Amino acid sequence: MTQIPFVPLADIDAAIQTQPTAQPQTQQQPASELDRLLEKPLAPIKFSDGAYAVEDMGQCYRLAKHYLAAGMVPRGLEGRNPTETLGRVAIAIEFGQQFKWSPAQSLQSIMVVNGRPCLWGDGPMGVVLRSGKCLDFTGTIEGTGDERVAVFTATRTGGTTRTVRFSVADAKRAGLWGKSGPWANYPERMLLYRARAFCLRDLFADALAGIGIAEEHDEFAIDRQAEKTKAVAEGPAKIEIHEG
Repeated sequence: MTQIPFVPLADIDAAIQTQPTAQPQTQQQPASELDRLLEKPLAPIKFSDGAYAVEDMGQCYRLAKHYLAAGMVPRGLEGRNPTETLGRVAIAIEFGQQFKWSPAQSLQSIMVVNGRPCLWGDGPMGVVLRSGKCLDFTGTIEGTGDERVAVFTATRTGGTTRTVRFSVADAKRAGLWGKSGPWANYPERMLLYRARAFCLRDLFADALAGIGIAEEHDEFAIDRQAEKTKAVAEGPAKIEIHEG
């Protein structure tokens, strides 16, 4: 049985008495604009329909601090240092407001590629379906082996239909086929993601508002982004929380 070490009361009293002497040193340091924003007393963040409803950028930063402190920041939003990561998370929360997303959903569906916020995964499809402008869509794989082709077809309100094909040959030309990671583990899924991204951008540009789709971008750029943030991903950032 593990024994808890005994600490004399005199030592505890001495430790408590020494704490106030260090406090004025931290208060004398000039606060940055971000620190002043985070420490400023703000109205409570409302919780509505099962999610937080942020009202301004200050509340975005307040929520971002809690996600960062909890270690719940997706790799696609990690920056080169805790301050950059905090900013990216706050911007992602703000960015998702235009799609009526909750902060948690924004973090799941937004990533940064070459300094630009992009939708990824099922985020773009969710935006299109929620817009009410998509009547129908299908995604299939035709052929076998190196003859496989992903075919994605969507129809928008008004009857306009768009079909996009992305083949193994296309993936090879782009240097994607056989690449370690999702392209090696889930090749057919990645083919469909590519075909879907092109189709959605062509047919629903108004719903997506010109926002990039990560699967449409050069995967090498995504790899460079991941490599740049590797140091941050290997260890959680240490952030002090000061509630206003």
